[in-house]
Amino acid sequence: MNALSAVLVGLGLWLVVDGVLSIVKYPKQSFPEQLIRVIRATVGVIIIIIGIVQN
Repeated sequence: MNALSAVLVGLGLWLVVDGVLSIVKYPKQSFPEQLIRVIRATVGVIIIIIGIVQN
C-alpha cells in the first residue's frame, strides 16, 4: 500500500467513525442533522474504496 492509499483509507476510516459516533451521541437530533452525518460516513466509505482500489 503506497502512502496516498494509506492516507485515503485513514481519512475514510476517520469520516466513518466520526459520522457513526456522532449519530450515536446525538440520537434525538432532527433528520436533516442526522442526514449530514450519514452522508459523511458514506463519503468515508467511498474514500476507503478509492484508497483500496487505487492500490
